[in-house]
Amino acid sequence: MSSRCVLLSKQSITHFEDLSNEIFYEIFGYLDYFHVYQSFFNLNIRFRKFLTCSNVLIKINISSISKSNLEHYYTNTIILYPHRIISLCITNKFCYDLHISPHHILSRFIRLVTLILENIDTKYLSNIFRDISTLLNLSTLVIICLGCVRDANQYLLQIFRLPALKYCKVSLSERYQSNPLPFATNEYSSIEHLVIKHKVYLQNIDRLLSYIPQICHLSLDKFVANNEYELNHPIMSNHLTHLFLKLDGLSFNNFKLLIKTFFSTIEVLHLSVYGKEEYINANQWQELILTSMPFLRVFNICIKSSLSLLSMSQLNEFKSSFWQDRQWFFTHQGYLGRSFYIPTFYSVNPYSKQNGRS
Repeated sequence: MSSRCVLLSKQSITHFEDLSNEIFYEIFGYLDYFHVYQSFFNLNIRFRKFLTCSNVLIKINISSISKSNLEHYYTNTIILYPHRIISLCITNKFCYDLHISPHHILSRFIRLVTLILENIDTKYLSNIFRDISTLLNLSTLVIICLGCVRDANQYLLQIFRLPALKYCKVSLSERYQSNPLPFATNEYSSIEHLVIKHKVYLQNIDRLLSYIPQICHLSLDKFVANNEYELNHPIMSNHLTHLFLKLDGLSFNNFKLLIKTFFSTIEVLHLSVYGKEEYINANQWQELILTSMPFLRVFNICIKSSLSLLSMSQLNEFKSSFWQDRQWFFTHQGYLGRSFYIPTFYSVNPYSKQNGRS
């Protein structure tokens, strides 16, 4: 009986190299190709043929690679198999200056699905946008620039023309405010998730939304109002459920108008405000939510402002049954002076898994 068990045990042993090519396809799909190449290329003839002759899709991340390794990688993989590359990530700003950096030959990556270029100098943008306009399969785009561009809108318009794009995160800071976007007429983007890290002005929001009718997640890290502005072009974003805003100078009245005009469908709101006491008013928040945000389930705010000592009671108004019933809880901490209090008032929500972050 024991000898039979030993025999069965030996028969059940599977060596790593005995796995099928289909399984290796799946395994390698989770790994950066450079690590796959380093680990398997010289292992045996089978793996060498598998990596050079097969249709294994290639994901490239050269963010922490040495120059010598990049040269080897470029010569033996990138330049030989551009048609197999589906993902490219560069975050090391020094890589862009090398003639072997793959961002110089983007147009050759005809199957590219994901492109991430962080810490890139603005001098490379014109060529990059010329090349990505040919990438018909690109669905994820991240471009984070160092320095300032002359006109961010010209690049946004090129991004909106990418036919397969679903996710986009950009930071294209301007030294001076450029002219507003034109309204979209017959060109619309397929983007569903948009993150803009540079300034977006209130008078540009309706124009921006006119290009992205499929938007579900919208994040504006620097949403600026440098004066009062009438929103005369209501564009309801019917698919929008998640809204992330960091406000600069926007009055609560304009914020209310913004919600009513564009964002009444949202389910998740993350809001950061600096220097606006009027946002610490539970009654006007309650009215806005009841009348204009009927689907809201996540309400996450962070407000930094100053209050007179007589106004500190406003903080307690966020403890009523309206907030408790929805499990929206808040706290504050700050500096107490002789006649004023400078709090940071913020959410302490128990639903971290449902907070909509992605």
